[in-house]
Amino acid sequence: MKKLGIVDEGDLEAAFVDLYRSSLSTVLGFLFVRTGGNRDLSQDLAAETFALAVEQFNAGRSAVVTPGWLVTVARRRLIDHWRRQATVSRKRPLLERSTPTVVDTTDAAQVERQAVADAMGALNDDYRLALVLHHIDSYSVREVAEVLGRTEKAAESLIGRAKEAFRQNYEGRHDGEL
Repeated sequence: MKKLGIVDEGDLEAAFVDLYRSSLSTVLGFLFVRTGGNRDLSQDLAAETFALAVEQFNAGRSAVVTPGWLVTVARRRLIDHWRRQATVSRKRPLLERSTPTVVDTTDAAQVERQAVADAMGALNDDYRLALVLHHIDSYSVREVAEVLGRTEKAAESLIGRAKEAFRQNYEGRHDGEL
């Protein structure tokens, strides 16, 4: 076997497989929530994330690839995706957007998670990104503004409009039962 430094290539492969198996559900879950339940997009972004991890392993930097590193890369891939889609989504009607799959279960918590995913999935990409960054990832309004390339005031206004749109989507799916 070819040696990379003092680490056996087979050991690197085994280390990557272990990391992949232990982290895939975390990365997919992280992305699934933040994409409004879009399974295909979540899987695509997770694949991009793990492809970058393979590059790090191949470059001899396997030590930097941790579960936290993977989540950070996944978040950045998602932000990049939303930036690419920003102009397209503004022109695309709401009905053309993908909607998450409905979970067939009576478990109240699962139904609630699906209602939240549905409400997030109905938002436009700008609103979804603003809410995810601010409320899920705990970015400050200033940080959201930097990511979105807007002023703080514009980001604050966007977050407010996004909250209202989410509330309306959520209540519409629960027939006003909050």
